[in-house]
Order: sequence, then C-alpha cells, then structure tokens
Amino acid sequence: MAVITFVHKELLPCLQPIPLKALGLGEEQVKLCTGRVMVTAAQKETKGMEGRTVSKMQYFINTYQHTADHPYKQQRLLQAISAIMSYLKPRATAITVCGDMNAAWGRDRVGYVDNPARDAVDDAFTRWVTAEGFQIPERSYEHTWRATDGPQRAHLDYMLVWSAEAVQYDTAVFSTVHQSHNHRGVRGCFKSYFLQQPT
Repeated sequence: MAVITFVHKELLPCLQPIPLKALGLGEEQVKLCTGRVMVTAAQKETKGMEGRTVSKMQYFINTYQHTADHPYKQQRLLQAISAIMSYLKPRATAITVCGDMNAAWGRDRVGYVDNPARDAVDDAFTRWVTAEGFQIPERSYEHTWRATDGPQRAHLDYMLVWSAEAVQYDTAVFSTVHQSHNHRGVRGCFKSYFLQQPT
C-alpha cells in the first residue's frame, strides 16, 4: 500500500521535501513517522499591500496511518503529526494533511457490524481533526474505501486543510482502474498562491 499525492505541474518547481529531523520532532517520533509521513513545502513570494513582498508557505503532509486494529500506534502517529503541525503553523499560510487515515471522521461507515474498539478509533480521529482546526470537507462524495468481498464502505482517505487564511476547497473521489483496489483516489481542488493567475 502506498499513498501518492499528485500536484499541478506549475507547483512542482516550488516544492521542497523537508526531512523529518528538521521538523522539531524527537528521535522516537522521527522513527514513528519514517515510511508513514512525508512533508513537503511550497514557498512563493508575492506582492502584498503597499507593494511589500509577502512570503506564502504551503505545506503538504502525506500520511499512511496504521490500521484501526492498532489504536495505540494510530494515536501516537496522530500525536506526531500534531507536533509537526505545531512546528509549521507559525510559518504556514496553509497545511494540507492527505492520505489514508484508516479511520472514519464521524464514524462514516456503512455495512459494518458493531465494534466498540473501531468506534473508539473513529472517535479519536474525529476529535483530532476538530482539535487541529481543520476545515471539514463536505461529505457529498462517495466512500473512499470499499470491501472487495462484502458490503462494507467507509471514508478512510482524506484531504484535510488547516489555513491561516480563508481557503475554499472541495474534494471528489475517483476509482482506480484495477478492480482489486479497495481504496479509491481523492482529488482536491483548492486555492493556491503558487499558480499563475489566468489573464
């Protein structure tokens, strides 16, 4: 399983990966995030009011969360992402956390049998999303995960945006070409300071 983020081609020259060790994490948190979290930054200088140069910083945190049957590992990874966000927020115009979170915000699952442990994982993720101040995307799109051999469906994959400025965005789900894939792609469209404005 892998989490991949595609971005607009005009954004590519602005992107720079950030080593986990450069994000204020302790050694244990760096180990925890290795192979599961990747942070990329995009910076652009723009002209603000009165002609002053303003630096805009946008960060992307790609995440591949542990499965719901490992709640302790899930919680520790969320804590590490929170530590990364705390480090980035004073510098950021926007932060997007995207990827397979292996938990359903608001228990958004269909076709599952009752499972209090799984509900607790979903509830912990929901509290984390709220505590970090993410904009909550509209849930009008289809489920991002479907069982290949049963009726279960869930929202497990997300693009969550935190912004120091108002950023409007929407998301949509698209199917992969291979029938055996149970996760579907999530496409996000949101305001970027890094693309050429149409003339």
